[in-house]
Amino acid sequence: MGAMIANRIFSTGDTKLAELLSLHDVPVRVANSMGVGELAETITDNGGSVILINPNEVYNISRGYFGTAMMHEIIHAVTVDIIDNPRTSEEKEFVRQNRNTYERINSYFRQNGAIKLDVLGGMHVLDNEKEFAAYFASDPTVRAAIVEMAESLDRTYKGGLLKRIVRLINKFIPAFIKRAIGVKQTAVEQVK
Repeated sequence: MGAMIANRIFSTGDTKLAELLSLHDVPVRVANSMGVGELAETITDNGGSVILINPNEVYNISRGYFGTAMMHEIIHAVTVDIIDNPRTSEEKEFVRQNRNTYERINSYFRQNGAIKLDVLGGMHVLDNEKEFAAYFASDPTVRAAIVEMAESLDRTYKGGLLKRIVRLINKFIPAFIKRAIGVKQTAVEQVK
């Protein structure tokens, strides 16, 4: 991750998030068996997330697109691990806030299905709470659309959705930091 930051793979706006994510150890594997058009995906293997990269597609995309895709997959890997196995109170609170926010937004779209296609068509942000966390954290366009929708819903229904999103954001960073610190402490203890 440090090499990707140094080589400016990530956009300037993502540098701080990339530095935070660099605290996490996320395995990456080359997957020659991935199909045409598939750049990367995150899978769960042996109880943890692994990012698969298709080397045949890396040469067909820009460095910026690769950085965006990797940012999403790294966030996805870390958030999946936290959602599947929350260890600390911060992680448990993040999982709770993420689930509540996802369910609230998804319930609105279940009631208004056509709007979902207009607003977030082609995106997997509402597939499940894991995709929601990854897209919300990694994609500024998705984040802006969700915040704009929350503001609109709050004006119409007085639902407090925007406050819920602020609580989610406030829980995101501590959960990421705690997981990273826990990983580093475990590694230090193993060396001792």
